[in-house]
Amino acid sequence: MPKLITTIITTYRRPQLLKRAVNSILKQTYPHFQVCVYDNASGDETAEIMQEFTKKDSRIKYHCHPENIGMLRNYEYAFSKIDTPFYSLLSDDDYFLPHFYETALQGFEMSPDAGFSACEILQMDESGKVFGSPLSLWQSEGRYSPPEGLLEMIKTRWRFPVPTGVLFQTRFAQNIKPNLSKEIELYWDPNYLLAIAARYPIVINKKPCGVFRVDSNCFSYAFYHNLLNDISSSECYLQSTNLIFKNIKSYDFLDFEIKKKATALFRDYVIKDVVSFSQMFIAKQKYKGVHFIALKYYKYFGFSVKVVIIHTTAIMLKMLALLKKTIAFIPKRILRGVFNTKIPSFADLMNSAELKSYHDYGKQLYKDQF
Repeated sequence: MPKLITTIITTYRRPQLLKRAVNSILKQTYPHFQVCVYDNASGDETAEIMQEFTKKDSRIKYHCHPENIGMLRNYEYAFSKIDTPFYSLLSDDDYFLPHFYETALQGFEMSPDAGFSACEILQMDESGKVFGSPLSLWQSEGRYSPPEGLLEMIKTRWRFPVPTGVLFQTRFAQNIKPNLSKEIELYWDPNYLLAIAARYPIVINKKPCGVFRVDSNCFSYAFYHNLLNDISSSECYLQSTNLIFKNIKSYDFLDFEIKKKATALFRDYVIKDVVSFSQMFIAKQKYKGVHFIALKYYKYFGFSVKVVIIHTTAIMLKMLALLKKTIAFIPKRILRGVFNTKIPSFADLMNSAELKSYHDYGKQLYKDQF
């Protein structure tokens, strides 16, 4: 009996990108799937495009809400309709490489009790430049028994598997309801992955199986990109991460020492992010941003020596109105050296011809007929 997979796509006014995403599923080497597209009342050519797809392939299902119910409620509706042994989440602006299902299912052959099997997703812009490759940072491929997967995931922000590359096993993953509240909107998917990895084994495969589009229209990328222009969004980040922090502390099934280690790792993760954001603010001489994010950090997480130091540095720079040369000198010598928040480089992940082939494949998916 073949293992049936449901892939959920939530969409809103991205008809051509949606076409690319659906085409990438139809080209999978594993044929036993259904595609469920949930349209948030786009009111454009999305419905027409999807009607063409559903006419040609019965594996494609399309539902259009009568009104826009918001991203999180759309996901909530989609989750309530899952009725297959496996499911995945594909953003309408991302796409799979042909072997995603096949590769992810191999993880469950290795570990039938796994909550999810995650494959590498390259975070790539429209020019083909790679900005992220989260699973390349993991210690190794293969099975991670709980709580190993949880601990590995929270070492840094850049390690979280991209949900596009995760295949969930319904009988385990659906025991854990995703928190789709507005308070955790920014980080609902990492919170969901952590909750599963804390309870069940997970499998990691570093083979690239899809592409996550990086641009200003991408929800998560837009947040980090716009952080400098909207400092209030940093509170959204800290509120979301604080909820995850509290969730980890509430895992009664983890013993005291593991929970202590996990919360310490996650708190350090957040501190590194706050320092990294503060460095950006200081580089742009936006000291108000450092002050704001530091106060919000204290509110949600309490005292941190590193946050206090960078906060004090920003206050001193503002008060003394140092020359540009001095401003450039302090972040380089103190901030980079002490805090060590260097972003990983993904430039040498693989040869350029291989990366180009993944990028060209995505462009071809636009051109494919129904």
